[in-house]
Amino acid sequence: MPLVNYCKKCKTEVPNAGVCPYCGARLTKAGERLTVSRERVPVRDWFAWNAMLRIAVPVLVLVLFVTVLAEALTEGAAGVQAVFLQGFSRTLLYGLAALLLFTLALLLAQGGETVYCVLDREGAHMYTYLRSPRAVRLYARLLTGEAVETLQAEAPQAHRDGLTLVRRAQLPWKNARRAQYWPETHTVLLYNPRWWQAMCIRCGENEYAEVEAYVKSKLSRTRKRKKRRK
Repeated sequence: MPLVNYCKKCKTEVPNAGVCPYCGARLTKAGERLTVSRERVPVRDWFAWNAMLRIAVPVLVLVLFVTVLAEALTEGAAGVQAVFLQGFSRTLLYGLAALLLFTLALLLAQGGETVYCVLDREGAHMYTYLRSPRAVRLYARLLTGEAVETLQAEAPQAHRDGLTLVRRAQLPWKNARRAQYWPETHTVLLYNPRWWQAMCIRCGENEYAEVEAYVKSKLSRTRKRKKRRK
């Protein structure tokens, strides 16, 4: 995965050779970037499940904790025992099972997608594309046709092989609090804040080392700037 450059005039990525091979415009240092593209089926991807369940599951746990605490304060040990013996915990388990089934149905309906990641001097940018998206695949992503049309103006290139942009996310390097590197699965995780996974970058085996080095260099520079300001 070579370093490429973005031609603002052509609105496309070109080899980082000083000038654009299409229009002859001069390429700048600011336009340099690394790109990673992969096909993904959300229902088979743990990180897709994680993105949906990491909010819902803690809510269920919080409901259980608050209920037990309230019973302990008002009824004592007998109240806590009643919570578990009278079916409340079983109801929560049924709720968890229903949540898992709903998540499964939602991810199945989403089908496959193309995830395109751009790493540049500003930060990490993630773009998710569908090919000829049907209404059900949009609804499964909580999107409408109007929202998708608005997203097209934010696409990183004028066109990408007939693909439709359905999601855009970005994380400036200055906001990335830490990174986690998984060379065994060729994955880099970015966090903001430190306990919240903000972005998952998956790449090929031959791409991983360059992506890891690029992320480390950007985060290192960001930390140095912060220290100088202090």
